[in-house]
Amino acid sequence: MLDIMQGATDTAVKRSMTVTICAKNASDGILNDTYRQAIRRARPKAVIFDNAYVPMRDRTLCQELGARYAVVDPSGTPCKDCMDVRIDNWTGGFEIGSHLINLGHRQFAAITGPMSTTCYPARLAGFRAALAQHDIVLNDTQVREGDYWSENARLHALDLLQQKNRPTAVFACSDTQAFGIYDAAHQLGLSIPEDLSVTGFDDINSARHLGPPLTTMRQPLAEMTRATLATLLSKHQSEDAQRTLLFPPTLVVRESTGPAPEIRE
Repeated sequence: MLDIMQGATDTAVKRSMTVTICAKNASDGILNDTYRQAIRRARPKAVIFDNAYVPMRDRTLCQELGARYAVVDPSGTPCKDCMDVRIDNWTGGFEIGSHLINLGHRQFAAITGPMSTTCYPARLAGFRAALAQHDIVLNDTQVREGDYWSENARLHALDLLQQKNRPTAVFACSDTQAFGIYDAAHQLGLSIPEDLSVTGFDDINSARHLGPPLTTMRQPLAEMTRATLATLLSKHQSEDAQRTLLFPPTLVVRESTGPAPEIRE
């Protein structure tokens, strides 16, 4: 969220414009719609949503105000009637797989987020494609579907890491899930990366402060936001303008990954 705010502010300052930040608050499962009042008061030229699900009331409001709008969301389903900005999740998964293979790993597991979204199946597919290039098959028994929290990942990791042929590397499809894998490894007395390499995805702020710091894929959210606003505010944008912007993530190698145990010198 901070990167999105930074990208929006950078673009606004260059254009002598201001940024209004509206938070959606939920209480007892009921969404507070005061943010719509803030949008109406601001009368923006462009609106960026950071959630792929944009309610019809939000789309209608933007249309009433004459504001172009887009979704910057690396995890949700594509937006059908506005600009959709996301990262190349498949390539991110592929690069993670290639990195681990180059370290000599051949026994893998993966913990995903909800497979009903679009990002996790794409990340897993890219990871599997990297393994397939080396004739390595990731069995379904080595893939566990988690949620958005670390505790579920910890429970999955405890099961995976106590199997007879336990993985030497685990791909967590989000950094939050990697936290749970760390907890499970420590609980079982396994050292990272000496006994187990762990990778995440997203490069959230706390990833670099883990012990050891987490190898992960960085999402260029600030760059994505700057490009989105520039496109939305372009006087030359037409209804036929590009509806989807795709950005490559960047592999950030830190100390959570190392050579597979059987080849460590």
